[in-house]
Amino acid sequence: FGGVTAPANATKEQKAELMKQLLLKQAEAQSRQLTRGSRRLYVGNLPSGMPLTDVMLRDFFSNACKQANIEWKEDPVLDVYIQPPNKFCFVEFRSGALTTMALERLKGLTLADTTLKIARPNDFQLPPPHLVNFVCTGPRQVIPTPAALGNPSAMGLGQISVAEQVAKAKAAAAIRIAEAKRRAAAATVLVLAQAEAKKIGEPSPILVLLNMVKPHDLIEEEEFNEIRNEIGNECSKFGHLVDVIIPRPGEQNFDDEVPFVPFFT
Repeated sequence: FGGVTAPANATKEQKAELMKQLLLKQAEAQSRQLTRGSRRLYVGNLPSGMPLTDVMLRDFFSNACKQANIEWKEDPVLDVYIQPPNKFCFVEFRSGALTTMALERLKGLTLADTTLKIARPNDFQLPPPHLVNFVCTGPRQVIPTPAALGNPSAMGLGQISVAEQVAKAKAAAAIRIAEAKRRAAAATVLVLAQAEAKKIGEPSPILVLLNMVKPHDLIEEEEFNEIRNEIGNECSKFGHLVDVIIPRPGEQNFDDEVPFVPFFT
């Protein structure tokens, strides 16, 4: 029976039941295929910088449906297929009615402070008339995308929740913003320092130290931090130290002749 072998001692009734179950499964699979075009939603504008997986997004949309009162006797979300490079995905629901309900009620849904774009996919098509009310039953079919292969969280192993991923993404973004601000401030102070260096003899809160190190001493992060801390400790002995700005090779306004700019008030 379609690759399924009945036990050798099976009765006619058991064989008939096996055939019935097989035909029902085949009909279910065929109906799923014929209605898939009407049971999917396109979700774009996924937040960047988050290692999202099909499983994580499926749980996210399942919870979103629950909060929006989109419910059925089973989870209304059947599957989620994320498309590399993780900028959009397709959410497959159990029925066309649930899909339409989700399209209406999930508008404005956000993930990691990013508003998702939810719409019908380009290949949307109405189901055959006899399958308008078809509802997928039974277990989900979890099919990891190539990006998720080899990732334990894609199969639910060692899975990190969406909330945790959001927190991590926000922390990483905050670090990037802080670093960008630090670099911008350093560039501004450096410009001021270069201007102050030309005003020999005039009072200034900025002290420019020349010929302290070579550019290659500033490449390695560990050595750079060690030099910066050492200079900071020494300068702080003579007054309140606000900051020590050390231009590095490759940064804006780097000048071999101004390797150090301790900043006092």
